Amino acid sequence: MKRKIIRTAAATLLLTLAAGGAGAQTLLEVARREKARRDAIPPGERSRIYTNDDLRDSGGLTIGALPAADLQEADAGTGYAGRGVDDSGAATGPVAAETGDLPGEDDWRARATAARQARERAELMASALQNRADGLWAQFTGMDDPARRRVVERQRAETLAELERTQAEAERFEREVRDIREAARRAGVPPGWLR
Repeated sequence: MKRKIIRTAAATLLLTLAAGGAGAQTLLEVARREKARRDAIPPGERSRIYTNDDLRDSGGLTIGALPAADLQEADAGTGYAGRGVDDSGAATGPVAAETGDLPGEDDWRARATAARQARERAELMASALQNRADGLWAQFTGMDDPARRRVVERQRAETLAELERTQAEAERFEREVRDIREAARRAGVPPGWLR
């Protein structure tokens, strides 16, 4: 048994030493081989390497919005012609009804943020009301006095009615958030403006 352990340890040690020496290459050797490989490729077949200087010279990374006429030409035949903008360049649909003109990034961001915050407030309120209703139910089931049970039952009924109203309000705000996203999509607004 002892010999078997010693043999296994010796074999493991020898394999570790052999593998360590065979695979050890310096970074310099690897870099020289890669440079030689790249130099062997003909200049016409080499791929383009982009640097930060190339990006600075290109005039920026952001593509500006197209005028309404260009949007209609670009979207011809796709079913999205205009993207919320008519021939005169004025906004159409829900955007035009609210503002009368094309809103900017700050306008879209403010609308989306206000709708999301209202939805979150309604969901938080619904959660609190649900917790209160659950607590009142636990209190109701733990009471033996019929008069006190009626009071707790009435409070629970009021809480459940308020919970239903709050949940309906949360659903309304969720629809509003979806409507804002859809209006922004139709108007060609970048998704980042709504975050």
